[in-house]
Order: sequence, then C-alpha cells, then structure tokens
Amino acid sequence: MQGLIDCGKYKVTEVLSSHSGFEAALCSDVTVNDGTVYIVNEYSSMVYIRELLQLFCAMEKQRFRGFRGLITSSGSFSAVFVYRSGVPFAEYFAERSGDYDTNLGLADSLLRGALEFDLIDDRTAACGLTCENAVVNAAEGQVYFNMLLDPDRTAGANFRTKRLGGMLRMMFRTDRYFPDEIAEYIEKMCSGGFRSCTAAYAAWREIQPSAQKTREAYLKESLMKYLGRRLRGSIKKRRRRRGA
Repeated sequence: MQGLIDCGKYKVTEVLSSHSGFEAALCSDVTVNDGTVYIVNEYSSMVYIRELLQLFCAMEKQRFRGFRGLITSSGSFSAVFVYRSGVPFAEYFAERSGDYDTNLGLADSLLRGALEFDLIDDRTAACGLTCENAVVNAAEGQVYFNMLLDPDRTAGANFRTKRLGGMLRMMFRTDRYFPDEIAEYIEKMCSGGFRSCTAAYAAWREIQPSAQKTREAYLKESLMKYLGRRLRGSIKKRRRRRGA
C-alpha cells in the first residue's frame, strides 16, 4: 500500500487480502474524517496493471456506484470504493430460518443492486459479484456488494445470473407454501437461463404478482390438498425427465 501512503489521503486500518501483486485493505480518509470507510484494491504487478487499469478507467466513466476513483503511483495503482457494513451474506442466511416477506425484500435488493454489474466488463464483474463480497444490512433491508477485487478470480458463461441464482437458493426455505413461480425462477437463474442481470431483474418483477397469489392460496390449502399437489408435481417431474 505504498502508493496509498504516499498520496497522504488515506490511512490503512485493516488488510483484507494480499498476494503477489495485489493487496486489499480497509481505509479511512484522513482529510475528511467523516466516518466513511473505503475498500482499496492495490495492483502492483505489471501484468495486472496492463490488464486492469484500462478496465477501471472504463468503470469510472460508467460512474459505477460506490467507486471513488483511482490513485496512481510509480509501479502501482489503486481502485477506491465505499465500504458497506453488514453481516456476511452466507453467515446471515446460515443463522436465520428467515421470514419470507423479509427475504423477498432482500432478494429484490440483491437483484436490483446487481444491475450495475451489467455495465462493467466480465473480468471486473467476476471479481466483484461474489457471495463472499455480499453483506446484509438488516436495519436498512438491503444487500450490498463490497468491491474486494482479487484479480485472480475468474468465471464462466452467464456467471452473473448463475451466481445470483445460487445466492437466492441460500435465502429461501422451500417449504409447502413456497410459490412455484419463484422456485422455477431460481432454477432458471442457476442454469444460466438469463443472459444479463437486467433481464433477470425484469423477469423477477414480472412474476411477483402471480407469486403472491400463489403463496396466499398455499397458505390457505389443507394438508390433503397439499399432498395431492405434491404428488401431481412429482409425476410431472418424472415425465419431464423421461422426455428429456
């Protein structure tokens, strides 16, 4: 973090990750002292500099939310982002059975917040849009992505929506009252059925009215009616597998 120290603007408070040519740390702005915490990614490998500097310049032009700019120095550059406090995503949902309506709102926040990843290149998005970077701020009812951008992180085709689908799976308990519309939507996400976060979010908003009606109906149905529905669903799945 020598370049950061040399600029005299930021003070390192905690190193989050480090390997050859890369270091990420939490920092405070000593010139403002307003309590805002930043996450700074420093790249000192010439390979990383050649590959990434132009991508961050493009991100800056897109005005990616939370991106505060670049710091360049001899032999390195740093990308500065606002840091969001919260409970790590996986930890939050591992410890809570979850209220459906609360998690529905958090799911909307997750998908809405991911829209900006459509604006940036695949390389940078693969580093940022990860479950490990996500935090839940329950008081605000929001899911945020902290941009710890390890340059060695890679991804395959349609990784944005596939990763989001995996995160949605962690959020919901698929009990007898869980709407079929959302269950099918998550399966489509995980299988790469959406080509962008924008398309996925549009589909999410579209299914909400029918999903709400389905849930209301399921909450009222008797146990026998539920068992009959479950049996019919199992038969349909077997038929689809045979026809595949």
